[in-house]
Amino acid sequence: MIEKVNPGHPDKVADRIAGAIVDLAYKKEENPKIAVEVLIGHNECNVIIETNVDIKKMDIINILERITGNNKIKLNLKVVPQDEKLAKNQSERIKCGDNGIFKGVPLNNLEKQISKLARKLYDNVPYDGKYILTEDQLIICQSNATNEKIQNIINEVMDTTNLKIIINPLGEWEGGTNVDTGATNRKLGSDMAQSVTGGEDPLFQFALDDPDFEYPLDVFSSNNILRLAGYQLEEGNHTIYVRMKTSLPCATKEIATNQININKTPTVTFKIYKKNRISCFFIN
Repeated sequence: MIEKVNPGHPDKVADRIAGAIVDLAYKKEENPKIAVEVLIGHNECNVIIETNVDIKKMDIINILERITGNNKIKLNLKVVPQDEKLAKNQSERIKCGDNGIFKGVPLNNLEKQISKLARKLYDNVPYDGKYILTEDQLIICQSNATNEKIQNIINEVMDTTNLKIIINPLGEWEGGTNVDTGATNRKLGSDMAQSVTGGEDPLFQFALDDPDFEYPLDVFSSNNILRLAGYQLEEGNHTIYVRMKTSLPCATKEIATNQININKTPTVTFKIYKKNRISCFFIN
């Protein structure tokens, strides 16, 4: 599953406010130390800032009004100095006070279309929205727009032949921070796309009609199902090859000879089991 949210989503509103405050710190000082957390919702915004920069409350009020378009939000602001140990650690050069691990995964053609659709929707309907791509369906939750308008935008941007489209399954709605709260960093998984919510199988690499793996597929697999959606394939018999991503000696295994129709979403379902520490593959 891959999720996209637009800049009007409450969590992204919180992220944008935090980002604007960090930008402000860089305008005030050449090498600021700053961390910002934001919780916003229902005409109230709580902001906690750890920093060595002199930031005024009026600066934050101006940021709130610019991003939300609302000049009646109550601001609860707390600005505190950076922790002494962290400040000492970062005194001579830029160092991280926290850490995390992310892996990069190239986007396939279908995911690029979804990103393009998300941008197009926000250009036309600049309000809260979330878009979820699963194995064979696209769910559009877009506020402040009729289903007909949303469908017309979808038709302009992408080919949905292989996708079931579900628009606002709970009905038309109004979104924003008066409906739901937003918090910083709650959409990291959405921002990182496949690196968190999907991605290629870390153990296996796939190839189509290419036993030497000169051109491995830019695809992902989950629950033992290989998805080839978005590839322009000729009708006929194709062979899927798979190999382990490992330095151990391991033979490449042919797992499928499959009749693939260009008008359908090609998938291959396979089973994996280990025997003598070597993975074997069988069509389900």
